[in-house]
Amino acid sequence: GVARRGRAFHGLDAVLGELALPAPQPDWRDGVVTLMAASRATVLRHPTLVPLFLARPGGPSAMRLGEATLGELARGGITGADAVEAMRALLV
Repeated sequence: GVARRGRAFHGLDAVLGELALPAPQPDWRDGVVTLMAASRATVLRHPTLVPLFLARPGGPSAMRLGEATLGELARGGITGADAVEAMRALLV
């Protein structure tokens, strides 16, 4: 039910909390690739949580990952609605 799903999202956020954000790369594109590879590897260590990750959870660790991704995109001049759409595409 609702309580179980809430625990699952909390578990996913805990998993995302394991993700050490990579150091910024000189080229923003490399930064995005490095960040997405790190997040993918983290989530794939817990395959049962992949559907929750794709549902775009909003816990503190997920927000930290989202902010880091938007920051890298902004370095490349991608901001606003375009950045949000790019982030969605990257996460799927």
